[in-house]
Amino acid sequence: MKKIVFTAYNVDMGGIERALINLLKTIDYSKNEVTLILEKKEGIFLNEIPDAVKIVEYKISNFKFVPIRKIVNRFRLIKMILMNYNKFDFACCYATYSIPGSILTRYLSKNNAIWIHSDYFYLYNKNKNKMMKFFNDRHIELFKHIVFVSQEAKENFVKIYPKLKEKLYVCNNLVDIKDIINKSKTKVLETKPQCPLFINIARHQEHAKKLSRLIEASLMLKKDGYAFEVWLVGSGEDSKQYEDLISKYHVQDKVKMMGAKQNPYPYLRLSDALILTSEYEGFPVVYMESLILNKPIITTLDIIIDGLYIKDNYGLISKKDSGDIYLNMKEFIDNKYIIKKAFDPSKYNEGIKQKLDLMISNEWWI
Repeated sequence: MKKIVFTAYNVDMGGIERALINLLKTIDYSKNEVTLILEKKEGIFLNEIPDAVKIVEYKISNFKFVPIRKIVNRFRLIKMILMNYNKFDFACCYATYSIPGSILTRYLSKNNAIWIHSDYFYLYNKNKNKMMKFFNDRHIELFKHIVFVSQEAKENFVKIYPKLKEKLYVCNNLVDIKDIINKSKTKVLETKPQCPLFINIARHQEHAKKLSRLIEASLMLKKDGYAFEVWLVGSGEDSKQYEDLISKYHVQDKVKMMGAKQNPYPYLRLSDALILTSEYEGFPVVYMESLILNKPIITTLDIIIDGLYIKDNYGLISKKDSGDIYLNMKEFIDNKYIIKKAFDPSKYNEGIKQKLDLMISNEWWI
């Protein structure tokens, strides 16, 4: 029986959290004993964690008086380390941004890894110093292994940290095939409009998702007299900004704010195409979810999926500006798009599971 531990912040709505849940659901619990350490035992995915997973809450003190807060947190950290020092066969810091998680992970197993879910080179607007500060604060060089969810993120990282090249691996996110298909059949109040329907499923964060591009492209299509709708499924700190932009451009009849959905799959099933206008991503799970439901993709990021580029098989690639996004939406409406090669999610998942087994056994692939 292998002992595995994952550290994370919580399991609330988000791509990292959803990917973690999918991973936990695929583990063979007859062979593995799994512990999940959360800074906060909370989130909408809490009830989806398999019963076999032992959940431990590692609370961080937020006491206002800084000296006391530091003493309390240091004591809790030392206690946790002493109780679990090298106790596990594999330890993974799954939430890249969690400093407590990154510290604990390095002490819980000699076979440890940190998961990188985004392309931090673009996240920090190609600012090398800011990117290095983020990873240096997490002592990235002390991890035995560094795992990226996309080849693109790995390639940009190695440009900044060439000395860590031998520690770097790529492992895409898993998808829960049955869950996606079953949940997509859930009935919702909304009905598909009698026109092409584009759907965006993302956190409303302009810095990364650039939904302003999609709203501006929709204005151009409306001016051309096209019949279409765009549904924005999600929420975030910039939702109000998007509401105001939709109102400013008078495209309320074309762009609909649907809000955050714990189950976005019925809306994806109703759509004709997924559309992402992001400045950067890690490896969007929503790409896989879209292909499982046989929906083509319009995106500003040509991610490799199962060894194939999107532009070659699964959709249309746009430049990162509203004008080109408009042209690709127009192309889709005028000529539709047929996926050239059926996506095999079972084969895709199997390849990732094999990599996970190698990680847990400390037999990392070359």
